[in-house]
Amino acid sequence: MDGAPEAKNYPHESTASGGKDGRLRVKGPQADVSVLGQPITFAFSGRTAKNRFLKAPMTERLCHWNKEGEDINARGFPSEEYTRLYQRWGEGEIGVIVAGNLMLRYDAVEAFGNPILQDDHDNRTEAFRKVAEVSKAHGSLFVAQLSHPGRQGGAALNPNPVSASDVQLKIEWAGNKFNKPRALSVPEIKDMVKIWGETAYLCKKAGFDGV
Repeated sequence: MDGAPEAKNYPHESTASGGKDGRLRVKGPQADVSVLGQPITFAFSGRTAKNRFLKAPMTERLCHWNKEGEDINARGFPSEEYTRLYQRWGEGEIGVIVAGNLMLRYDAVEAFGNPILQDDHDNRTEAFRKVAEVSKAHGSLFVAQLSHPGRQGGAALNPNPVSASDVQLKIEWAGNKFNKPRALSVPEIKDMVKIWGETAYLCKKAGFDGV
């Protein structure tokens, strides 16, 4: 650790973990962290989280995906694995569990396996209700991160992206390339606002505590 910049910039303790590696501990004042175990009430919704811990949104990529010949609106249906994952997080009694990348549209996604709640044509609201129930079984609040990739949807899954502008994202990241987006028209922006509202409404029907 002596060669690390942190070792020079901060007073620290280093404990050996085998070989030449070490673990850096920056010295600081003792802090009372008991507040993390206390409930907190959110002013807008009036909902109370049982503690101050939050499971941040992640991209689980566990939902059903349409197979060859299957309609695109079959994708994004919660799988048994997806439901079980949220059951485990619920068992952890985390104050707030945020479901990551709940997509608004079948044709605008972040990755294979994303959950999608654009409509209820296949009773998927009930499937998401089961996810909400197991997430909340031990007192957690369950919140959805609603998502639209815009220009940041990978080219393979988003051949014709739309965004706030037509400025292309030209970096390559994790094997992804990004197609040039088309700027939304004003009527399309209004439709997009409506879509966000409709998905939020379906989340409420499914038992989510917020979006």
